[in-house]
Amino acid sequence: MDSILSNSFTDFELILVDDGSPDRCGEICDGYAKKDQRVIVLHQNNRGLAAARNAGLDWMYENSNSSYVCFVDSDDWVHEKYLELLLQGIQSFSADMSQCCFVKTSDQGDQGPVGDKIVCVSPEEQYSQWYMPFACGKLYRTELFRNIRYPEGKLFEDVLIWYKILFSYSKIAVVDEPLYYYFQRSDGITLSDWTPAKLSQISAWDAQYDFAIQRDNQELLSSVIGRLFIVYKSQYRDINRSTRVSAKEKKKYQLLIKKKLRVIFCRSWKTLWSCGLFLKVFTWAFLFDDGIYRFATHVYQKVKAIK
Repeated sequence: MDSILSNSFTDFELILVDDGSPDRCGEICDGYAKKDQRVIVLHQNNRGLAAARNAGLDWMYENSNSSYVCFVDSDDWVHEKYLELLLQGIQSFSADMSQCCFVKTSDQGDQGPVGDKIVCVSPEEQYSQWYMPFACGKLYRTELFRNIRYPEGKLFEDVLIWYKILFSYSKIAVVDEPLYYYFQRSDGITLSDWTPAKLSQISAWDAQYDFAIQRDNQELLSSVIGRLFIVYKSQYRDINRSTRVSAKEKKKYQLLIKKKLRVIFCRSWKTLWSCGLFLKVFTWAFLFDDGIYRFATHVYQKVKAIK
């Protein structure tokens, strides 16, 4: 809250959603509202991150005439020029959205100096070169969320709708400066032990794959499959390491992932070949043995070098 309120751009409303916090968070938020008239506090029963975002959006549409909206998660912080440069990005290119670069950190170190390097890209360029499927670190025109809300009760709720947001735009401004500090805790959602709830990440990527197929865009499809493959591999290994599911459940969920990969392989083998993922996906989907996987990758690289 301090990092937002000390931003160089000052004409904004800070909506704090106390999502049924069991500690003094609600009280602390109310204290900030008493000291700064820009702060609005909403209290609700615990319903999760997506519901908190939606509550803030609902309040905005009912009570505010703001032209732009952005999100900052509760354990992150932002650079003092965060709002200034994101707004500059939109205004400089008449863009629909702007985004900045992230800094992953585990401590609140000093902010370094930043410049004002800003470029304008298409949705396809953003997806392939500046991919960040998170709600945070971006400034959106408020009209976007009038008919869009985050799916409640799911993990990775921002990934589930990110591609819909991105491809509803025509121009995206990218502030190529580290303005958003993403705080990583060892017990956070992304780093915690695997549970079936994390399959929502796979559902999000399945939806992006279907979206790319429908758009009939090979470059987009290649980017989607490349990232989807990384997510599937990561989930497969996280399932194996999990201490919260039984051996029988591990086999069931790993088989589910392999079946999904097989479907993708059969539907998009030409794209897999053109983007260099043919043998990787084949060995994981049909064989899955680390030794075979490494050997197949080695063979592919040799064949590619000969060509």
